[in-house]
Amino acid sequence: MPKFLDDTLIEKLTHLLADGNYTIFNLKGGKRLRTSYCLKVFEGLLKKKSFIRISRTHLVKKSFIAGTLVRENCYYCKLKNNEEVLISRRRKLKLKVWYPKLFTKKNTL
Repeated sequence: MPKFLDDTLIEKLTHLLADGNYTIFNLKGGKRLRTSYCLKVFEGLLKKKSFIRISRTHLVKKSFIAGTLVRENCYYCKLKNNEEVLISRRRKLKLKVWYPKLFTKKNTL
């Protein structure tokens, strides 16, 4: 586990973004941190902390997802900060099985 990653920082995390071999941490309040670890390292560490990998480049906290959008046969995850993140084709099928509540009419915007 990276030394800087503690429970306090995990509570402030909203989503992580892959940037080559770096990962950008997006925190509450709009602050961003960059680390030299790849996203896969954090995927293993944060899976138990209710984070979902929705694409090759995004790892999102479940509680930060406002809903899902469908446009032109593509699914998007709408975050609480109004960002829209494309859900990859292959992950969409897994997410529908693991988290069916994300795709209910109630959560579809």
